[in-house]
Amino acid sequence: MKVLVVGGGAAGLMAAGAACVMLGSLLILLIVDLMQEKGSVREWLDRRSAPLRWSVCAAGCLMLILFAVYGPGTNPVQFVYMQY
Repeated sequence: MKVLVVGGGAAGLMAAGAACVMLGSLLILLIVDLMQEKGSVREWLDRRSAPLRWSVCAAGCLMLILFAVYGPGTNPVQFVYMQY
């Protein structure tokens, strides 16, 4: 199976896995956009129970950790100061 390397790092996702991640992300963006049409998502989330709010926050942090490009061969400082 073809490997799609995301961000040029050493860790990569299989092409089918990367497609699922992209489609899932687009679906989340679409849902949030539709919710924004009706009102503020932040206010909607504030009206929900604490376990749901914490679950949404934990899911966001987990996605950030799982899909961030880290590992051998990456230097985040180089990216930040690349244009200075």
